[in-house]
Amino acid sequence: MNVFNDASTAYYHRDIGGYNAAKLKRYQELIDYHLLPEIQRFATAFNNQPLTLGKIDTALSNLNAINMLNTKYIILQKDQMPLVNAHACGYAWNVNDVKLVPNADAEITELATIDPHKTLVIQNKYWDEKYNNALSSLDTNFKIEITNFSPNEISYKYSSSAPQIVAFSEVYYPEWEMQIDGKEQPIMKANYVIRAAYLPAGNHDIKMHFVPRIYNKAKPITLTANILFILLLIGAIVQEFLKYRKNKKIES
Repeated sequence: MNVFNDASTAYYHRDIGGYNAAKLKRYQELIDYHLLPEIQRFATAFNNQPLTLGKIDTALSNLNAINMLNTKYIILQKDQMPLVNAHACGYAWNVNDVKLVPNADAEITELATIDPHKTLVIQNKYWDEKYNNALSSLDTNFKIEITNFSPNEISYKYSSSAPQIVAFSEVYYPEWEMQIDGKEQPIMKANYVIRAAYLPAGNHDIKMHFVPRIYNKAKPITLTANILFILLLIGAIVQEFLKYRKNKKIES
């Protein structure tokens, strides 16, 4: 079974696969360039070799793309318990290094060369020089937790003694927006498909929410068109009624 062409698991669990006809091209490219090769490499790593915990752990640590998507469990065979992946990055984590690249091609290529726990690959256009101070002050006591999760909104609470660059294991999409304590904060695209952000020091609340801009732009137009249609319909009914009354008077 190809996990990326089957939606049965995704019906019950959050997973890195599933199927949707509207799958993002960017995510499909991640599948083709990184996820499938990593899965194949992992599955064949133990061919004709004794399976030891040390070898499994080493193999798991080399799954850069799979780990950055916070893949906590890996099922090798249906009749066996899933492997627990201790190298999954988590739903959010802070990093102390950013590799800046000029374009998307370089971004997806460099993903194979980094440790996603420590480094992010980000295109120049998303990076702001004022974020540099966060790279020199990694807070080892940084804490973040999810307080709400739904398809259109995710909320977090975090605490940090210094500004941080934080990665989120959620797929980047331009129509997602972020607020920190109610104030807008940009979301950066990192590692080709995930989200990252500059978070100020202190204790703060984060809310990411989906804002369908095209729908919102079209909504007033649709509303206006509906009102015009109703007015035309009312006008047509009134006109027919007046004709009916006029004809009744002529007959009488």
